[in-house]
Amino acid sequence: MTRQSKWIPWLAVLAGLLAVCGGVGGLLLVQGYTRAGVSAIATGGVAGSLWILWGLWCWRDRLWAKWLFWWLTGGLAVFSLAGLAVAAGRDGAALALVGAWVMSAAFMLGLWLLRLALSPGVPIIGVARTLLDEAIRMKLALVFIVGLIALLPMLPWMVSGESRLAYRIQNLLNWSLIGASVMLSLMTIFLACGTICNEMYRKQIYLTLTKPISRLEYLLGKWLGIVTLNLLLLVIVGAGVVVFARLLQTTQEPLDDYDAFTVDQQILVARDYVRPDPPSDLNLEDMKNRLIEQIRAENRDDTNFELSPQARREVENTAIYQWHTVPPGGDRGYLFRNLASAKERGGAIQLRLNGKPAFPASGQLVRLAIMVNGRLWPQPFGGVYRPVEIPENIPYTLDLPATLIDHEGKLEIRIRNLDEPTDMVTGSVTFERQDGMQLLYPVGPFEVNLAKGLVVIWLRLAFLAMLGLAAGTFLGFPVAALAALLVYIVSAASGFLGESMSYFASFGGEELTIWQRVAFVAASLVSKASQGEIYEVVKIIARAIGSAFMFMVPSFAQFNPTPELVDGRNVPTAMVTDALLKVGVVWTVLCALVGWLIFRARELARVTV
Repeated sequence: MTRQSKWIPWLAVLAGLLAVCGGVGGLLLVQGYTRAGVSAIATGGVAGSLWILWGLWCWRDRLWAKWLFWWLTGGLAVFSLAGLAVAAGRDGAALALVGAWVMSAAFMLGLWLLRLALSPGVPIIGVARTLLDEAIRMKLALVFIVGLIALLPMLPWMVSGESRLAYRIQNLLNWSLIGASVMLSLMTIFLACGTICNEMYRKQIYLTLTKPISRLEYLLGKWLGIVTLNLLLLVIVGAGVVVFARLLQTTQEPLDDYDAFTVDQQILVARDYVRPDPPSDLNLEDMKNRLIEQIRAENRDDTNFELSPQARREVENTAIYQWHTVPPGGDRGYLFRNLASAKERGGAIQLRLNGKPAFPASGQLVRLAIMVNGRLWPQPFGGVYRPVEIPENIPYTLDLPATLIDHEGKLEIRIRNLDEPTDMVTGSVTFERQDGMQLLYPVGPFEVNLAKGLVVIWLRLAFLAMLGLAAGTFLGFPVAALAALLVYIVSAASGFLGESMSYFASFGGEELTIWQRVAFVAASLVSKASQGEIYEVVKIIARAIGSAFMFMVPSFAQFNPTPELVDGRNVPTAMVTDALLKVGVVWTVLCALVGWLIFRARELARVTV
């Protein structure tokens, strides 16, 4: 009997087993013997599963049968443990187990499909497919893959059910995206550095490069394999985030109606935001001119006094700060433009305020009266207006109907500080220029917004993949990995490092061009050295070196979609396009060029006669 014909009796036994158990169980259920009927059907299911596993084990020399065997075996074990967890009242643990199994099964299926897609006999594609197999065999890369798949299903249940549902979903979004970005970045660096360094160390690259494949094709094939693996993992992460976020939204009870509204309208949504402009009755130029005249009056004895560009910029910032500050008993106006699309969509828009009082007290609430297009809001009830009370440095959201927007797409907000000028408890209240005051309105679904954010993360990983490959062409694995990690850390912390360096050594000249700034720094260095200010010289040198290094690496702080996604704000299309051009094209191609030039100059697999 041939091997193919053995499947006929195997299928016959399976069909008979399922038919007998299912038929007996069905008859028992019809006659009212519920427990016996369910037991018979369950017995048939278990017996059928074991019979299927036996058949797959007999065909384990086939890759698809081997994978399916272990997938079904793991599924039976996971669902058994999940059933025990549900019986013990651990529903979260059961969902985490099932989620991890589904994600791992999706990864194995996606990996199999990727290997099929990379089957054609093109050199670059052949190298990419080989790297996928290598990634599964490489223990360090496998640790990050398993850790990522195990981490995400646990996050929804790590926050107490007594917390606000909005906080729990934001916690899931924040840590899942941060965790995925960090773990995939580390995996990409170690895999990219290790794949070339190990092949050189084991001299496998000698065999590869003697085949009809150029060194550029070799590097591009390695890079293609890493980016396709990252794409698969990010798709799984994105699907998991959506499923678990929606699962929390539908299965967990919010604390109140506002909690449910926050989740639906402020988190699991994509909202554009608009910052205010000065109203028609406020002229910032006049405010700046008055400040400049004050400075000139203070320096009227200096006949050679001239306001520097840096001082003019500080004056402009001061004028804007004064406009964003509402004094006690005073009021300020703010005009929001370009809201025609929000008016057409209808529904609700949100005014978010984050005020900082001048003299904060513990638990102090800032009392504000808000007028929208000349009308008090919220509208007075029973002839009594209740002012808005916002906590210090905690964002407060005020819902407004989109019908308040006028036909020109404008909305004017006027805020009055209800504290008296003699009251020194809170005094003035200031709204930060960037995030202190925003008007938000929905523009799309959460799922599309998440996809845009994952594209940005994927482009960052594409750069790190080429960076690690370029480092591996001329460095050993430990040094290459450390160098790539250093670039990654500086790129990820570029915003914090830039701000820290500006505080550490602020010597002006920020408004100058690059070459003018170089000359300015050199002149400052010579001046401080001639005056014997050694500490200032050290600070200038430290900042110059740090700024030069940061200039040579991309700034991931500019391409971080996590804050927008967690806050329900739309990931700007400009962020995606800039990440594509600057990170995905310019920096990645630059690393590829450097790596190829170095790799081409190395004497590897050279045939001598």
